[in-house]
Amino acid sequence: MNQRRLKTKKVLDLGADYGSTAAWFRKKGSREVIAVEAEKELYSKLKQYSEKRNWLTAINEFIDSPNKIDQLITNFKPQIVKVDVEGAEKNLLNCDKLADVPTWLIEAHSEQIRVELTSHFQRIGFSVRRVSDLGNFDILVIQK
Repeated sequence: MNQRRLKTKKVLDLGADYGSTAAWFRKKGSREVIAVEAEKELYSKLKQYSEKRNWLTAINEFIDSPNKIDQLITNFKPQIVKVDVEGAEKNLLNCDKLADVPTWLIEAHSEQIRVELTSHFQRIGFSVRRVSDLGNFDILVIQK
């Protein structure tokens, strides 16, 4: 992702682990990162990391429904959403707020999900680019 595209952007990081991707987005110029992590140990590290960084908000939430994704988009109004939720990315197929976010970075954990996400996002006006095939998952860059 181009650093100029990240400048001043707000990022919603779904599947944030302990904050490594949040740090990467910040290093590339993002002004704010909302980092969502479900696993308690990783969230604990993320929360500790966020306490010294006013640009980072840590949320302990399991992304198990489209409604949770829609609510996070409504509440935080991100320009970029990164999704690495170990198979729960299938919830994106039933979200109502996808078009509200111009850029998506998605780790698709199966060929079926990659195909379904690609078709779904294309149907609602996005271009989809498969940037890497890493064996058991693909990275998709999706933009309006």
